[in-house]
Amino acid sequence: MKHTHNVLFRIALSLWAAVLLFASPAEASVQSDGVHIQILHTNDLHARVEPGAEDGKGIGMPELAGAFWAARDADEDTLVLDAGDALHGTPLIEATRGDAMVGLMNLAGYDAMAPGDDDYAYGLERLTELSKRANFAVLSANTVYKKSGKLVFRAYKIFDCSGVKVGVFGLTTPQTEDLAARENVMDVAFFGPVTCAKAMTALLRDDGCAVVIGLMHMGTDEAAVTSNEIAEQVPGLDVIIDGHGAPLPDGLAAGDSLICRADGDGQSIGAIELVVQDGKLVKKTARLIDCAAAKVLVPKPDEGVEQALKDIKKAEKKK
Repeated sequence: MKHTHNVLFRIALSLWAAVLLFASPAEASVQSDGVHIQILHTNDLHARVEPGAEDGKGIGMPELAGAFWAARDADEDTLVLDAGDALHGTPLIEATRGDAMVGLMNLAGYDAMAPGDDDYAYGLERLTELSKRANFAVLSANTVYKKSGKLVFRAYKIFDCSGVKVGVFGLTTPQTEDLAARENVMDVAFFGPVTCAKAMTALLRDDGCAVVIGLMHMGTDEAAVTSNEIAEQVPGLDVIIDGHGAPLPDGLAAGDSLICRADGDGQSIGAIELVVQDGKLVKKTARLIDCAAAKVLVPKPDEGVEQALKDIKKAEKKK
């Protein structure tokens, strides 16, 4: 009986947190205590696009998209970010070498993504092709071509949220050189994440950003460089949205940062609330919205993404 009570209590807490996520428009954005900005994020999706994957815990891309658009309807100052390892991992998506996943992410309204090690599974050339097909920014400030030293992807993007500048820069783990197939990364190098994070944070602050977010595929356990180390060594970095590790239900405070990470394989949505008052970040909180809570709040999946997923399946069956 005690176990049942604990389970019900956790479900209730999850639902309450999700209710806070989808506030009414009157309660969103510009309020008496400042500008409210919400960040929704995913990581390590591994191309798990179908609802009910992972023993029923997977939210599914149509439901994820439904949640993203519902949140945007409630608060226009909503950003949707992904921390990598999204483009590879299931036969359905691998059959198109990641193209179908990019299409679904476009329809879902993602704003930016940082490539993870698994996103190199189709090779560097294919990953750069996919980045050009994306309607969202693919960011990595520490990934360069070995021969020219030029960035492979865009380093950062600045978003305007009711007059508040939010700077987002990307980072990819140097472990990619060990985790990806050698031929897929032989033409690129991954510079030190701490050095790049310091440079990006300073640059974005100089550009007037009240909020600086590091969108990275780094991890906190057994990584060459962890997101914890970056947080502790980079002053002024407000939020780290990370992948490549275990979920952090309430975020993890380290240095000046709040490190946030959702469950992998699409089992939860990360939700961050930021409040900026008079140009200063005065509040930052994190929570996770699991599959059950997402279904209660957004019982109807996004029709466009749902149809696109059906079309992808149909095309695959014809092969």
